[in-house]
Amino acid sequence: MPDDALQKAVRVEARVGSGLDRTVPEDGTGIKIWLGFLKADYVDLVAYGLDALPDDILFPSDTVGLPMLPHAEALVAISHDHFVFLSAESGGAKPVYGTPDVETRLGQLEGTMAEILENLKQLKPGAASSRPSALHGDHGPRKPDPPRVSFAPPCGLDPHVVQQALMAADKALVSDSDEEDEHLGAASGSLDPMNRAVVSLSKIGKEMRKEKKPKKDRDLESILDRAESGSAKDSVGSTRSKAAALRSLHKLLHTDPKLIYQAVEGHMQEDWEMGGQRLPGAMITQISARGWLEHRSRISSYPGTIRPAWLCAGIWDCLMRGAVDEARARAALATACFDQQACDRGGWLLASEMTLEPPPPYESFAQHSPPEQWEVQHTRLMDERWSELFLSRLKDLAEYQEKKLKLTATKTKKEEVPPKNDQKKGKGKGGKKGKEPEEVFPAEGTAAILSVPGALAPISNIGKLWNSLVRWILSGKSGFARFLRTLGRHEPLADKGTAQPLWPVPAPYPQWMMRVEKSKVNYEQMYVEKAVNLMILSSSWLHLGKPLVAPATLVLGSSLTKKQWGVVKRYERLISEFLQVGDIGPAAMGRSAAKVESLSSLLVELETAAAKTAAPYEHRPAAQRSDGNEPQPGHQKGDPGRVVGRLQKPAPQLAKCVEPSRLSFPQDSPAFDPSSMLEEPHKKVYEDPISCAISPEDFSLEPPRVRVHGSKDQALGLFRFLDQHHRLRLVPREKVRDGFLCGAFCLVKDEKKDRLILDARPPNMLEETLCSWTKTLGSVNAILQIELEPGCNLSMSGTDLRDYYYCFKVTKQRACRNTFNFPLSPAQASELHCFTPDMWQRSTLYPCLATMAMGDCQAVEMGQMVHVKIGMQCEAIHPHELLCVHGRGPRGKISCGVIIDDAVFLEQVPAMLTPAELRRTDGAKRLRAIKEEYVGKNLTPHDGKTFEAEFEAEFWGASVNGIAGSIRANPKRLIPLMDLTAKTARLGFATMLLLQTLAGAWISVLQFRRRMLCLLDEIYVAQHGREEDMIIELSPSLQSELWILVCLGPLAVTDLRAQTLGKLFLTDASEDMKVSVVSALPLPFARELHRHALARGAWTRLLTPWKVWLKQHFQLDEEDAMPDGVPLVSHPLWLILAQCLRFELHHRKRVGSRRHINLLEMESLLELEKKIAAYQQDSRYLCGCDSQIVIAAVLKGRSSSPHLSELLQKSLPTVLGAGLYGSYGCIPSKANVSDDPTRWTDIRPPSRPIPDWLFAAFSGCFDALDVWLGERGYDPLDIAQLPFPLRTAPKADVLEHSLIAELRAVQKTERLAKFDQKIYGTDPKDWKTFETPATGANEQKDHKRPQDAELAFGPHHAVVSKKTEEQNCVGSNTVSSSHVSPVLVAKDEGVQEPDGQTKNSNEEPPGKTNRRHLNHFVGCEGRPQPAEMKKVVGTGSPDEPPLGESVSRRQRGGLAMENVKSALLSSEARAALALLPRECFIKPDGRRARPDEVLDFQRKGFLDLFSGKASFARSMARRFSVFVVTFDFEHSPRQDLLNESLRSDIKRCLLAGCFHGMGAAPECCSFSRAVTPAVRSALRPEGLPQISENMQRKVQVGNSHAQFLLELLVICQEMGLLYWVENPDGSFLWLLTDWREKGFGSPEAAFRFDMCRYHTPWRKRTRIATNTCLSGRRELCHGDHSHVILRGRCKAQEMSWTRLAQAYPQQLGYDLASAMAAGAGLTKKNTKLNIGGCAKCSHCRIGEAQNPGPQKARRVARDVKLLENVRLVEPATLALQDRVWTAFRTWLDQRLSESTIDDLQLCPTLYVALLRFYGFFSFLTRTWSI
Repeated sequence: MPDDALQKAVRVEARVGSGLDRTVPEDGTGIKIWLGFLKADYVDLVAYGLDALPDDILFPSDTVGLPMLPHAEALVAISHDHFVFLSAESGGAKPVYGTPDVETRLGQLEGTMAEILENLKQLKPGAASSRPSALHGDHGPRKPDPPRVSFAPPCGLDPHVVQQALMAADKALVSDSDEEDEHLGAASGSLDPMNRAVVSLSKIGKEMRKEKKPKKDRDLESILDRAESGSAKDSVGSTRSKAAALRSLHKLLHTDPKLIYQAVEGHMQEDWEMGGQRLPGAMITQISARGWLEHRSRISSYPGTIRPAWLCAGIWDCLMRGAVDEARARAALATACFDQQACDRGGWLLASEMTLEPPPPYESFAQHSPPEQWEVQHTRLMDERWSELFLSRLKDLAEYQEKKLKLTATKTKKEEVPPKNDQKKGKGKGGKKGKEPEEVFPAEGTAAILSVPGALAPISNIGKLWNSLVRWILSGKSGFARFLRTLGRHEPLADKGTAQPLWPVPAPYPQWMMRVEKSKVNYEQMYVEKAVNLMILSSSWLHLGKPLVAPATLVLGSSLTKKQWGVVKRYERLISEFLQVGDIGPAAMGRSAAKVESLSSLLVELETAAAKTAAPYEHRPAAQRSDGNEPQPGHQKGDPGRVVGRLQKPAPQLAKCVEPSRLSFPQDSPAFDPSSMLEEPHKKVYEDPISCAISPEDFSLEPPRVRVHGSKDQALGLFRFLDQHHRLRLVPREKVRDGFLCGAFCLVKDEKKDRLILDARPPNMLEETLCSWTKTLGSVNAILQIELEPGCNLSMSGTDLRDYYYCFKVTKQRACRNTFNFPLSPAQASELHCFTPDMWQRSTLYPCLATMAMGDCQAVEMGQMVHVKIGMQCEAIHPHELLCVHGRGPRGKISCGVIIDDAVFLEQVPAMLTPAELRRTDGAKRLRAIKEEYVGKNLTPHDGKTFEAEFEAEFWGASVNGIAGSIRANPKRLIPLMDLTAKTARLGFATMLLLQTLAGAWISVLQFRRRMLCLLDEIYVAQHGREEDMIIELSPSLQSELWILVCLGPLAVTDLRAQTLGKLFLTDASEDMKVSVVSALPLPFARELHRHALARGAWTRLLTPWKVWLKQHFQLDEEDAMPDGVPLVSHPLWLILAQCLRFELHHRKRVGSRRHINLLEMESLLELEKKIAAYQQDSRYLCGCDSQIVIAAVLKGRSSSPHLSELLQKSLPTVLGAGLYGSYGCIPSKANVSDDPTRWTDIRPPSRPIPDWLFAAFSGCFDALDVWLGERGYDPLDIAQLPFPLRTAPKADVLEHSLIAELRAVQKTERLAKFDQKIYGTDPKDWKTFETPATGANEQKDHKRPQDAELAFGPHHAVVSKKTEEQNCVGSNTVSSSHVSPVLVAKDEGVQEPDGQTKNSNEEPPGKTNRRHLNHFVGCEGRPQPAEMKKVVGTGSPDEPPLGESVSRRQRGGLAMENVKSALLSSEARAALALLPRECFIKPDGRRARPDEVLDFQRKGFLDLFSGKASFARSMARRFSVFVVTFDFEHSPRQDLLNESLRSDIKRCLLAGCFHGMGAAPECCSFSRAVTPAVRSALRPEGLPQISENMQRKVQVGNSHAQFLLELLVICQEMGLLYWVENPDGSFLWLLTDWREKGFGSPEAAFRFDMCRYHTPWRKRTRIATNTCLSGRRELCHGDHSHVILRGRCKAQEMSWTRLAQAYPQQLGYDLASAMAAGAGLTKKNTKLNIGGCAKCSHCRIGEAQNPGPQKARRVARDVKLLENVRLVEPATLALQDRVWTAFRTWLDQRLSESTIDDLQLCPTLYVALLRFYGFFSFLTRTWSI
């Protein structure tokens, strides 16, 4: 076919006709063809029939083999759609075969028009009267027309006008229907032409008017266009037009609803077609409502919205299909479903079955999201003009309400006559105008209340929040969002290379963060898993230091270890209660609903204000303006954000005007008189407060202006209400204090009631607030210290007093004190019951509140005191059981707390008690007892707030679960806070007031897990130096902080079931080392010690003994009692424990880089937590430290130092993930035992014996402990400052001679000097010397440490000087006695150590050697230096320790010289060595002895069992010139360690003192976990019962070796010898019962490492049980490389990989030898002075740059467009691609025309299909020539 043959061609898809019958179409089969107009020149060339098909045009064949041709009717229909223009007549009927073609029809139409014109000409005068009938056509016979009468134009009319009228009339007659002709009747034809024209013109005008008006209301477009017809300048006209359009729409819903649904369906179809939901080339299909809802709607994964929308869409689809009955049935079922859902209280389980269809595709809706800011903000189903109409309506209503409110307020203000201000005018007494603006309260002055504050608070749902949180975070630009985006960039690592550390933890449920197909969803589980994902990832982000890119270990899909899954399950357990809350509305929020509502409205207004700043920066003048309040540079590291404007809105006002109808008071008169329970001065203040107050004349400050907030009617209503409830008193004007009257306002209590607040600020200023009993107020912090014992639950009972304050009976003087600032005339007051006749004589009366009131400064003190005494009178409350603000948790199982009108009793009860037994528990009995006491005192308990023996309760703002043991902030307040915080973070803007409110709210939440307060950091930086109304753009760091708060907020929980560890830890750090030590404690005493730990705010209370002593001796004033430089105060119990207990090294870590000492102290404490978390979860630990800053930061949970705060944030995942809770004590540096390892010295022994009272406390008897603490002023009641008599009063002599002296003895000299200078003056003779019980006066004068004094004056003093070689020959028992403290060595050398603690000592440990690499360090365990070595202070590291001076490496007379530092052998030892085979000896020169060689060793050596290649033995012998005895069966059958005779000889040598120590590496062929099938297990490490005979022999051999080796280790332990034993870390050797009981191989006493750290290609984690300096060290893989799996055989070495890995790396033998030599004292320390270190230079180029040369050029971001020029393949591949493409184009040119090939580019799908077919074709025909 020629290129120009087909015109206007289109590509269509048509149905296929059946091969058997072409008139019948095939179902579901289509073919794509080209359709167009054939050029007229080629019409004659068209051939018809199947025989005419050319060979090169092939149609597809069906299954029979017949060609699949298009169906004829389908082709006709398609041609009509594309090429036929229908007239009104043809468009109404269906196409019928035989219809004339287009040209014929157009010809007929032209003929008809010609006839009409001809007939019109006949209307002219003189024209022929006959004309053809245009109305009736040619159908049937036609009646002759009546004769036409010619006439002249009427006088005065223009002939042309008449002619035009006649023509118009004729046209009208032609267009009239048959009915209209009949209506006109025969008479019309008899009219003259003029009359006919007039009649026709009248009819035309009528029809035009008739046609215009209906169109105005029927056409939807006309209605919407009319809404836009109003001028923008004319707002009134625009408003009226929109209102009229809206009324038309309302009318259209009933008159012509078809227009509405057609418009909506049209928009739905248009949105579907434009949405790209169909494939290229596919036919446009008619969309269904459910299809559009699933794929194109904005409905997100909210089941509450999806379900009704899905049901409505189903009904809509039925109506579109014409299935009216089905639609009606669906509507009925939907109504029943919703009613069933209400019956099930929101449950959809049963209702879902009533739909009789599958559930909606919830997973599809999860991919939907709300429109972005740049997208259309209304539904796509409606024209935007609809939204404009609706918004206009809402705007009009809002303006109407605003104007009405203003008019009502103005009118009320004009009508209201303000009362005369009778307050005295003058200085300081008020009455001045313009001094202070009055507060504005909502609804004030209005007759009707618009709404209750809080009623419009938005509903929050934690499930919806968790479901959308990831999407919200990723939509922002915070650092946390950038971190999350990088999680899916890589594939999970197949081999992570090492044992994965606990943190960071990958996402445990990655399917919710990836686009994968999801099966049926359990939504509650999905919400929890999504929340846990964010909690885990946010914790990992904090642990990593807030990076912007996630490491490879956190890639989505990474596997978790068992310990990491434990963290996940712990998180899930902590948040499991949240989903049970459901929707939280205003009713559930309670009194916090008003605050939530105000913050929500603030966010709305802030969003409007921030929208003005959404333009680019240069268009924001407010953002460019500097307000001068930017934070000054300081210690803050954070970004404060940028001020972009101000929000001119007052602070949210929670108070409201007084509404008497919303108040609730008791009906009876107040009958509770507390006077009998009050003591002085409380009683006098209560009965006559005015006499105890300052006289107004003596008060110089100006009181605030107060009033009764509300209208005059509301104020009078309040007084009538109080009068009806007998709580009002009237007093004359002369009895009130002018200027010091009271106002009143209300706070929302709940949806129905308010709480009356007395604004008593003026009278409060005249009184001193009593505060002794307020210290007994209950506190949630005290509950957090309760430890639930195993097998117990927490039973809770409590009640609330109804209208507690309003039950107080007060005196006339107290009522007069609370006088309202609202003067009344006698006429106004006469209607009150409290009005008496004598009051008519008064000119002015003032109403007074005749009861206690909220707002009175003494109300809390009086109410708390009375309530506690009521409980004490009925013995329901005991002082030592109170949960108070500054106190600690009680010692017993029951505790109680009182907060004004609330009383709570908590008791630990057995978990198996029945409900009846629970009612008989002590807590329930006490509740009933105190309720009976209430009734006797004329008080009423609130039945609705009473709970008895419950395991779940909400009180004091907390939610407590006594079974789970959890206590957290009330979720009904936490979840709305999380919602508001998320909205603020999404908005990206905030005011200072909003940030202040959020910070305060989060503080109250995080109090339940105080360590989480470190999360509040950037929020304070942003507020610094700024005003409340400033709007700032949130910095990325602050946005991240807000998101972290939302993610981790639910984890602010304290687990009361966390158990105490029976250990006491002490930590310390120096510039060289971070150390912790540990001592065991009995568990009962450890729990007691938690009660005596430091608490936040307890620092000054610990100074109480100092204050008592100073006042007794010097009568100092209160402000001078604690001068600057006061010595550090330590709790005496903690100090005694530090001096009496024996501590062991727990962990030690070398400092890598120089940092501030406070950071090192904090790191030491946090590393201790990490160590504890590795082996103990959900626990409470005790730790002492000498750094006040560190303890204060940990107790507060945060620090003002950004570096300390950063450390706390990094440690937070460890604390939360392991469930750790710490209690801390402050121990001075001189008493801190952990200070010793930081100085490379032995841990000091106890410096004083354990006193008897402490022995009793260890056994659980604390009576003597209480007495001891009471004598020193440290009774818990005294520390908490509770107003109860003490059981033991402090004694002055004990304070002076015991406590004060002990505290002074452990202070630093410089601190003591500063303190004494302040107290005693400059004369030293006035200084008083204190002696401690443990040390003498001389010792105190020299300020020696206890262990120094013991060494100086004890039995070791005689051996301080030089030791002789003969003394060293005593044996191994004297090794430790040959070492002394470096302090005494320095003294002997004439170098005096300062008295204060030196933290930066650069002293190096003995035995530390230069390393070829820095990954491995071998140092001293903490033993003192040898006495012969001089102390040389330097900054460098020591050289390689040389051998003895007389040692030669050459053999002299067949025997190398031995190390002179090694002890001499006894004759018995030499005789024992002679029994051993000679080939077992490795001589001091490193060579193995010959069997016939004569050996005569004089000094001790080492023993190496199972030595293998003797790597350790050769290194030991060569480097330190000692002999080593090795045994291994591979060396010789004579060395079989199963031989009992050989075993006896080895034991004999060991007992005879032949060796300094021993090492062993027993075979692990049966102890290995890799043995398959397993022959041992963790429960049966000695061997499984049913194994093969061969393995039984191996197991028996292994057990025999293990038992023999254990016997040798016991001998070494008893004789003080060194040892090491090596085996794989997972070996069952370490699990043997005897080994575990002896403690050999425990992780704390072993060296654990990976072989790859010694440069082996395999990891092979190994454990070495040892008592050398390697004990407790861990050197695991860094994870930056891959490993060889020890499985199979190595072809290169022709042996198995496990066999190849048995040999020790050279460096491992080197380190083992160094450790053994250091422990045996075989090394000599020669410290080399480091010149660079002296110059404080980290490199050797002193005075030069560390990295000389030009600075490296900074990397500049490349243009992304350059990526297009990057070649992704090699040139050869590129050439191959070009050749293939050329061949393909040639193949196409041979078969298709050029235009067809060009058209193929319009359809990429077809192009790809052809390319694919060409590939198959070339492969089959083998014609691919490249």
